[in-house]
Amino acid sequence: MSPWTIEFVASAARDYARLEAALSSRILKALEAIAREPLSGKPLQGPYRDLRSYRVGEHRIVYRADARARLVVIYRIGHRRDVYR
Repeated sequence: MSPWTIEFVASAARDYARLEAALSSRILKALEAIAREPLSGKPLQGPYRDLRSYRVGEHRIVYRADARARLVVIYRIGHRRDVYR
């Protein structure tokens, strides 16, 4: 099955642009994994209940997967201590 489409909200694109080169390559590999299997991230709870979180070391990618559109929207990328604020 073909990978899902990935889109970034503006703030997530800025988050990605600010990453160091070594980390951005790890994040890119994680994004490719999410595109292949979007439900692999952990479902979040509370005010984030429609979102998922994918772990990359101490960093997280917070996203929503839309099965009808086969679309993954990336909302945040950041260190786990900051990403949910």
